[in-house]
Amino acid sequence: MGLLHLLRQRLSDSLAHHPPHVEDAELGPLEQVAEGLWRTLEPLVLLPDEDPIYLTIEGDAQGPAPELRAILDELRIRYGDLRPAVEPMLRRADPRAGRDMFWPRSTLVSVELYRHPTQGHPVLALTYALDDAPEYSFIVRVENWKAVDVLVAG
Repeated sequence: MGLLHLLRQRLSDSLAHHPPHVEDAELGPLEQVAEGLWRTLEPLVLLPDEDPIYLTIEGDAQGPAPELRAILDELRIRYGDLRPAVEPMLRRADPRAGRDMFWPRSTLVSVELYRHPTQGHPVLALTYALDDAPEYSFIVRVENWKAVDVLVAG
């Protein structure tokens, strides 16, 4: 009888589990999606000329890591410098991408900001949607402010 009670309690607890939330003054409401990994619950205006995006950022039990927040602030300033390196990578990843007016037909939809798992330096993952390939997501990895590679998911 004791074992059955414990199993019922564990099942009840797991069904009733709600991930931790924090209200962040800059980023708005955040939900912890994994230990030390936070995601915005509402789209965030990262850049004035872009659509709002969802942000996933590494941190601790209290919220996003301050040093990664600083990288996010720097992204707001340096994003324009990244675009010339990102565009040819996206064009190679999707040959259907038009030759003209590339950026009006592409949308930054999310940003992930985390520490490299072995080296510890910040890594950005910029996820794009392209009008010419709506069934795919194009994730550009950025390290040391250089576009490194692109992953196509879909």
